[in-house]
Amino acid sequence: MAVNIEQVLEQKYSQYQWGIKNNDYDSLEWSANNEIPKPTYEELISHTENPEDEKAVGTENAVNERQTQILEHWPIEKQFEALTENAMGRPEKLNDLMGFIIKTKEEHPKPS
Repeated sequence: MAVNIEQVLEQKYSQYQWGIKNNDYDSLEWSANNEIPKPTYEELISHTENPEDEKAVGTENAVNERQTQILEHWPIEKQFEALTENAMGRPEKLNDLMGFIIKTKEEHPKPS
């Protein structure tokens, strides 16, 4: 499995200033204003070997996939419409939305 360096940085070093291109460690720019030195490639890789870190990355991936899929098929305005119609006694669209969300969660499960 390829290591997603950017995700590790977002999870473990989000409080610091950095930039990276195309998940390439060699492109990692570390701000001189950061209180700690730039992590080595080995340090970043070691974070993915920790089962809890892997679970956190897997959970984040699942949540992102769910959000993307739901918003592609049910943009916010359609979700609002479903809620409004349900409040007016017409639950069909809300039921469709809820069914889609359940199906999406099944397709993109969080790691256990």
